[in-house]
Amino acid sequence: MEPQEDGDRKEVQQSSREEEEEEKQKKKKKKKKKKQKKKKKQKKQQQQQHRLRRAFRADTSVGSL
Repeated sequence: MEPQEDGDRKEVQQSSREEEEEEKQKKKKKKKKKKQKKKKKQKKQQQQQHRLRRAFRADTSVGSL
C-alpha cells in the first residue's frame, strides 16, 4: 500500500509543479504584453510630440517671413 501512496504523492507533486510552471508562463506572457502595450503607447506619444514640434516649427518659420 505504501509504495502506491508514494507514487501518488509524486504524481501530485509533478502536477502541481506543472501548474506552477503554467502560472509562471501566463504571468510572463501577461507582463510581456503589458510591456509591449506600454512601449507602443510611448512610441505613439513620441510621434505625436514630433508632429506637433514640426507643425510648430513650420508655423513659426512662416510667421517670421
